[in-house]
Amino acid sequence: MGKHNENYKKDSGFKTSQFDDDDEDDDVGYPRKKNQKEPESEMMKNLNRSWNQNREKNKDKDSLKDFFSDLKKTKDYDLSLVDTLNSHSKDIIVFYFAKSFKDRDSLIKLFQKMTKKKFAKAFKDMYKDDPENFPIEFATIFEALIRMSNSQQSDLKMDSAVSDIYIDLINNTTKKMVKKINKKTLIGKELAKDLLLVVPSPKCFGFKKDEFENSSYFKPNLALLYSRKLITKLLMQLNSSSSINKEVILNMDTNRMENLFSLLMTEHALPYVAISILCERLPREVSNEYRNLMTNMTTMALNLIESAGKTELKVILQVYMDQRDYSRKQNGGQLDPKFIKLTEIDAEKYPRITKMVNKIIEKDGQTAKALLS
Repeated sequence: MGKHNENYKKDSGFKTSQFDDDDEDDDVGYPRKKNQKEPESEMMKNLNRSWNQNREKNKDKDSLKDFFSDLKKTKDYDLSLVDTLNSHSKDIIVFYFAKSFKDRDSLIKLFQKMTKKKFAKAFKDMYKDDPENFPIEFATIFEALIRMSNSQQSDLKMDSAVSDIYIDLINNTTKKMVKKINKKTLIGKELAKDLLLVVPSPKCFGFKKDEFENSSYFKPNLALLYSRKLITKLLMQLNSSSSINKEVILNMDTNRMENLFSLLMTEHALPYVAISILCERLPREVSNEYRNLMTNMTTMALNLIESAGKTELKVILQVYMDQRDYSRKQNGGQLDPKFIKLTEIDAEKYPRITKMVNKIIEKDGQTAKALLS
């Protein structure tokens, strides 16, 4: 385990150190004082909202309804449009990261408005007014807008002059964080920027909810969603035209990889990253490069899970099984092949995972075994 993970264990829920001097072991080899409850980690706090509720239809009001209504009050470009964007910036961000994949009509409506030059100029003025506090999340939204407008399959079109304004805003907004990621991981600014635009901040999945006045949409399943997007982006580098990016990814050891995920997702979200890695579908054809990258990511994931507290370890495996079961139902009852089977991992390297897996199978039988295999 790397130095970064030692801090993680102390600060965010993988709390092994505070029990190291205790005498009594629990039934998965995790030392604890008698009658002492395991501390509730950030992951547990989020999951205790009820995992099943994450898939229920959101009954909250349309977060963009008021925004679209206020836009009707603005005509030509003036300060009122800047004010409107400022006052609804949180609504736009929450919508894009938490709801847009379920409400494409509203997304297209939003993007159609953003293709207009007056909107690009308003965003530019927002940035000029307060560059330090301009939400970095907008960089991802701008990038998605540009990508969609450039797609031949999309009816959305945008003038190059408008696109250039957004490109400048993306570069200016991400510059500081890109520099930080590159400094701590040495992956290069180009790759750092590509990954940052997937997950520009923890606000995407709600680990800093207090910074949003309307944050009811942010739930643990979003942490899984964006960790999967990040993993997919990393795997895509194997087919990248940039040989430098490809080489960097393949030469990244587990410590650097963990540091990268921590910077992008926060340490609190690492369990979700671990689950997403283990849930990654195995393609029909596996290259040596794919195998090497997945081996490193899987090792990182198993190390993180092995370090978890007993309750959190059990929850992580349950969420993994839930994800597998959900995928099976979406796939006509068939389970996707995975890079590894948790029933066949090295018991000497991962004794606590192995013991918990066996306990779950002993209790829940063949259904659990199938999901863990």
